[in-house]
Amino acid sequence: MSEQEVVEHMLKHALPPLVEAGNKSALEVLAGKIGSDPQNLLQNYGHTIIAKCLYEGAQYTLPVVTFGAYICSTPHGLFCHFVLDWGIGILSW
Repeated sequence: MSEQEVVEHMLKHALPPLVEAGNKSALEVLAGKIGSDPQNLLQNYGHTIIAKCLYEGAQYTLPVVTFGAYICSTPHGLFCHFVLDWGIGILSW
């Protein structure tokens, strides 16, 4: 298994704590390992991150959304709308 494959498999588990911590540099490193950028990571896995916050009742939901919107350079509402649709779908599944 290549390094890229390993990183791709662990992203759904690694991203929530990194985003909760606001660790932009770690996002950049992981994104670089798979030939992507932090914005794409959050757009592709944002639903997983938000779902984890909602499921666990994380007190960091607003900071996570704020950080995600900052990384994606979108207003909070647009980022929330995009990822919450997916996150709520995951929780109700």
